[in-house]
Amino acid sequence: MKWLFFHYDTFLEFEQPVREHQFVLRCEPTTNGRQRVVRADVVIKPRVPINILKDGFGNMVQTGCIPFEHTSFHYSSEGEVFVFENNRDETLLNPVFRYPSSLTKASPDMLGFFQGIGVKKGEKACDAAEIVMDAVGKHFEYIPGSTDTSTTAAQAFDKKAGVCQDYTHAFISFMRLAGYPARYANGLLVGEGASHAWAEIYEDGCWIGFDPTRNSQVSDDYLRFCVGRDFDDCSIERGVFFGDSGQRQTVQIKVYEASQVKQGQSRSWS
Repeated sequence: MKWLFFHYDTFLEFEQPVREHQFVLRCEPTTNGRQRVVRADVVIKPRVPINILKDGFGNMVQTGCIPFEHTSFHYSSEGEVFVFENNRDETLLNPVFRYPSSLTKASPDMLGFFQGIGVKKGEKACDAAEIVMDAVGKHFEYIPGSTDTSTTAAQAFDKKAGVCQDYTHAFISFMRLAGYPARYANGLLVGEGASHAWAEIYEDGCWIGFDPTRNSQVSDDYLRFCVGRDFDDCSIERGVFFGDSGQRQTVQIKVYEASQVKQGQSRSWS
């Protein structure tokens, strides 16, 4: 088990004033079978009333509207979470995770590829996941910027390139083709950089994490924010606004173990 401190900070700067800015955030972890939240705080600027709820997949969601003109939007999430080594989240199965979704629907080429992977009928889900994960890793090349958040598993498969979202969508697509429930997970990794995506498969009443981008099972270095059928269900941030304006986004992420906090050192962020 690891005691993790996390900080997720996003700043949106608009070229022109915008208004009626509706936003949806999923940047707060939840307590589940593989992690326990000690503290989690979300701060949003400009300050407006927000609604806090859980969506149909059990994710914490913050929604709100900035009705007045503004040129920036800043939100941060920070806290402390115990993450367990067992990589298992015991929960009831939602049947929707058995079926294709908009971003994971397999193409005929993917179906042909899957038939050559060698997953045997009746194989344990974790054993099948290892086979599929290895096949996805060999097919894809990690190329940042080669895809975007609207890219489907089939499109990325044709390109043979993508980022963690694309590896995960393809992995989920193949696991569902094999008859195993699979879902998309979004969150953070120990260290600094960007958010990360991986998959979870269902076996013996538990969700078990697999990271096809890294070709490994999920460890206690992974802090989960949200889950869904695919990226569209659990994007960390989504919003719309009125105004003809471009935007620039800056993201700062850091996740570190409690052992890295020296005695007397402040844990807060400015």
